[in-house]
Amino acid sequence: MTRRRSRTMEQIRADERAAQEAEANAFAYALLMPADLLRRDCAGHTFDIAGDPFIKELAHRYKVDEEVMTLRLVQLGLIRVPGWDLEKGGKP
Repeated sequence: MTRRRSRTMEQIRADERAAQEAEANAFAYALLMPADLLRRDCAGHTFDIAGDPFIKELAHRYKVDEEVMTLRLVQLGLIRVPGWDLEKGGKP
């Protein structure tokens, strides 16, 4: 019985760490790529998720990685990717 409790505590700690990391990521996204500025910069642009050069340009402008920029654009609903779950940080 002690062994089962230990595994449960480990899982609770892992869940807490994951929640803290998600909260930190959300804060960083909002700080580095404010929604209002990003929406303004993307106004009128239709994204092609497969190698859109505008994503690279935005990443450079905001000084973030292209993957991070893509996730933020998905998070803001500016890019829709079938099968991505935003509750999991944009991962399938």
